[in-house]
Amino acid sequence: MSIDMATYNYVQFCGYQLFSDEGVEDGIAFSMLLGMNDDVHFDGTTGVITDNFDGKWASINGIPFFLHISEMGLEYNIYISPILLNDNDSNLILKRNRDANGMLTGHYEILGTWTAADPESGLASRNTGILAPGDRISPKHIYVFTEDILSEEEADTSKYMEYFGVWRFLPSDESITVTDQTRMLHEALKAGTYYYQFGIIDVFGRQLTYVPITFTIDENGVRITDGQ
Repeated sequence: MSIDMATYNYVQFCGYQLFSDEGVEDGIAFSMLLGMNDDVHFDGTTGVITDNFDGKWASINGIPFFLHISEMGLEYNIYISPILLNDNDSNLILKRNRDANGMLTGHYEILGTWTAADPESGLASRNTGILAPGDRISPKHIYVFTEDILSEEEADTSKYMEYFGVWRFLPSDESITVTDQTRMLHEALKAGTYYYQFGIIDVFGRQLTYVPITFTIDENGVRITDGQ
């Protein structure tokens, strides 16, 4: 993918979205959005953007967590990851550092938890907390129709919600009991089919997505099966 350098100053974000193919339900194929990241190579001379994907994602005990970029910095990124914390809606606050070349590196640091809104008043909360041993957490993900991704659209999460009558964020069936050893690792995704979709957001908030690259992960590693 490339950006016309004459329009570069209008680009606010350049990165990718990652989806996991979750099969077919009621005759409709759907996928799980794992999140968005900006871990790509950008050539400031040519405007060419290439991926830096290594088949890994933010995970605890092999279970992937949704990533939403809250802050992009020169030294690190801050992410918000929606979860159920002891059966209540909450978010993990994550940090991942950059190396000397500006590329994301290493694992994720769990800075704490944050409740986006008070369940009674609906007002935004400023309260943050710390995970403690014995806490139960479960990741939440967005599900979308696979055909939207493959048709190059910005996948409309409301379509899935309206059709199946469920909330936009669906809690994972997996639950994790926190211990002193609980860490958020950058580790290999499980075997399956995935969709890697470049995306650009301009300074006006408009998002442009591209036809995704389809790849599989198996015992032989990452293999591209459709796209370039």
